[in-house]
Amino acid sequence: MELFTALLAGLLALLSPANLILERISENAIRSRLSGAETLAIRLDNTPNHQITQGKVDGLRLAARGLEPIDGLRIAVFEVETDPIDLDLQRLRRERGNFRDSLQRPLQGNLRLVLTEADLNQALQSPEVRSRLETSLENAPESLRRRLENLEIAELRVEFLPSNRLALNAQFQALPGQPPAALAVRLETGLAIAQGRRLQLLDPSGTINGRPLSRSVLKGLAEGLSRRLDLGLFEARGLTARLLELEVNEDALQLAAFLRIENPPNSASLSSIPSGLE
Repeated sequence: MELFTALLAGLLALLSPANLILERISENAIRSRLSGAETLAIRLDNTPNHQITQGKVDGLRLAARGLEPIDGLRIAVFEVETDPIDLDLQRLRRERGNFRDSLQRPLQGNLRLVLTEADLNQALQSPEVRSRLETSLENAPESLRRRLENLEIAELRVEFLPSNRLALNAQFQALPGQPPAALAVRLETGLAIAQGRRLQLLDPSGTINGRPLSRSVLKGLAEGLSRRLDLGLFEARGLTARLLELEVNEDALQLAAFLRIENPPNSASLSSIPSGLE
């Protein structure tokens, strides 16, 4: 969601004749948030063209390949297509590039991204990504947390499987200064969209050192992860998202979503979200 917002803010800066006004947005929102992109194609729809100097754009389309939002994480395909955009440029100038507070109307559009198995596994080698994963384990069921005490991730790999399923294989080793220990964990689950706003884990299974995990542990993991993957958590910040499509096969994970950014944040409403997305 934040990547979506940053890209739109920066792209308006790069494409608009009001470039001097929006220069700070471009610098802060794009350069500081992205590590790079292999290709970036942009199309700006606007009739008449002078509307852009008033902060009005009929629509913006972006297609990126090899996008890196953070070091080590590559997104094979990242595409955005927005509805009309209307910004208060005077307020934008006065508040030094506060993009969201300058919206004259909610900003909404569609997003599509593709992650390959190879890129995701490369990302899992990143210390930053691993640190986030280890932090997320603090929310695992207590019985599993006890097994992982004094251990750290040594190896991590994801497998994309047919029929919208994936598997995660993790090798744990003892922390420095602790007695030698090793643990092999495999988790496998199906993925589905629930109510358009969260990812649901279906028929999860798992093993520790080859021994099956109990149903209670698997249930706790699935429920905890589903809560963390609930996009409704963004709505208090004025960001609304609805998942439209999710597909996992042996090569890639594809995701399509509808996104809406409100101003002010507390005014989020589903009243104008396209029918079928509620």
